[in-house]
Amino acid sequence: MFEWLKGERKTIDDLPVVGEAKDPLARSKTDIEAVVPILSEEVDIEKRTVLGDRVRIDVETESEIHNLSEELRSETVDVVRVPIDRPVTERPTVRREGRTTIVPVLRERLVLKKELVLTEEIHITRQQSVETVEHDVELRHQTAHVTRSESD
Repeated sequence: MFEWLKGERKTIDDLPVVGEAKDPLARSKTDIEAVVPILSEEVDIEKRTVLGDRVRIDVETESEIHNLSEELRSETVDVVRVPIDRPVTERPTVRREGRTTIVPVLRERLVLKKELVLTEEIHITRQQSVETVEHDVELRHQTAHVTRSESD
């Protein structure tokens, strides 16, 4: 581009002349217009995608059998009907005697007069038991294996 600037030093006489004096023999440095180029550099930057290392991830699922043991609590009740068949003057309430709950059952009976008769009581007794139960349970977990390979 500017070949005349490369490598060696130039004087004003070596610069390209734009205009000359009327007498080409009487040429002096004051009669010459010289063009002095001003140089600047420019940079163009471009981006491009470059493949880097490749990563491969393999996920592996494994299963294991674990034996779990746990206590289970259960409750059963015994129901016993106790016949009473006795007149009462007022309505009895539900009551507890130890671990037994007593529920009165009433009916009305027509006699010459109306009277309240306790026909029976229901006795409910609670019983608790504890039982250990074992079950095999499958539990799964995953392991990841990472493999890195360089790009081609």
